[in-house]
Amino acid sequence: MAENEESEIFGDMGRILQAAAGASLQTAEQRARINQARDDQAARSVAAQHSADQNVARNIKQDFHDRDFWRTATPESVVDRLTVARSLAAKHPEASSAYMRGVDVIRKDYDLNISQIGRDHTDLGEYRTVATAELEKAFSKADTAAAQAHAQKEAQQDFQAQAAQASALEREVYRNEFWQSAGSESIADRVTVAQQLSADHPAAQTAYLHASDVLRTNYGINIEDMNRDHPTSPEDRQAALREALDDYFARNQLESEQQGAAASAENEAEAGNEPEAAAEESRAESLGADADRAAESESANLAEADKAGAEVHQDQEHTRAEEATGGRQPQPYSRTSDAELAKVASVDPSAAEARKITAPNASRPAHGAGIKPYRTGKAGPKVSQAGRVQEVEVTR
Repeated sequence: MAENEESEIFGDMGRILQAAAGASLQTAEQRARINQARDDQAARSVAAQHSADQNVARNIKQDFHDRDFWRTATPESVVDRLTVARSLAAKHPEASSAYMRGVDVIRKDYDLNISQIGRDHTDLGEYRTVATAELEKAFSKADTAAAQAHAQKEAQQDFQAQAAQASALEREVYRNEFWQSAGSESIADRVTVAQQLSADHPAAQTAYLHASDVLRTNYGINIEDMNRDHPTSPEDRQAALREALDDYFARNQLESEQQGAAASAENEAEAGNEPEAAAEESRAESLGADADRAAESESANLAEADKAGAEVHQDQEHTRAEEATGGRQPQPYSRTSDAELAKVASVDPSAAEARKITAPNASRPAHGAGIKPYRTGKAGPKVSQAGRVQEVEVTR
């Protein structure tokens, strides 16, 4: 019995030991599983962190390559990225590349060696403070230089624009068409601008001097007097010139209106005299026609007188021939009719009278030709071939 009890005890102990051994094995497996789980979680956490750090480094690198980032960045934002990239550079190539890009841009654009500051200040906090202060100075200096460059560029552009404007003014004031059509405001504006630009642009000075000559010669305006009256204010000089030009144009307008009124009055007077002038012209034409008719009549009368004179001369020659031949008529003689004598009398009464005197002698018969005629010695009219009546001796 004792043996049985001992055997049972040993059996129970064995079962207990087996149970304990099984429990111990189960606990070790559990611990191993737990540890494995922890390692896996840690590994996942490490991997996640690595991925996150890599993304951060990639973003920093992208910012440092973006010119828009640098145009709006502050010293603090730049130093923050440099600090992170520097801390991750040992583990992530992207971070190292981002850091080197930032250092390169700062050195070229802002003339600052930021990597030297990193070597001098290994503590990240200290590095952040010193790098931010130095970068603020570099940014301020760069902003000043950029502003100066921008101002210089604008000044150069303004100078070029003014030079072009000066050349345009020079061309314009030398055109007669400009002075013929320009008003007071247009002229005053151009003269004022030319004067302001003349100090820096020779073309503007030439334009100003020529405009001054034109105003003095053609408009009676002396710009130099206005400059003395307004030595400091271009606006006052411009206003004075515009006012003087307004006065000039007003005088011209008044004179033009007066001349127009005088011309209208003269035209009206001429229009009122047109009937009288027409009548006078008609009278003149009538007198001219009468004169023409008188001239024609005179020509006809002279022709008749020439004819009558020729007949008188013929009668005289016939009479002399009868005296010489004793009444014989070697050539027949045509006696003038009473109608012809009347026509001769209407032209030249003295010629007709002479014809009447010579007519009886011309009609004597041939048997009386031996009687010597008696000469009275009286002179009668003699008519030349030109129709002029002269005194001639007439026999009876």
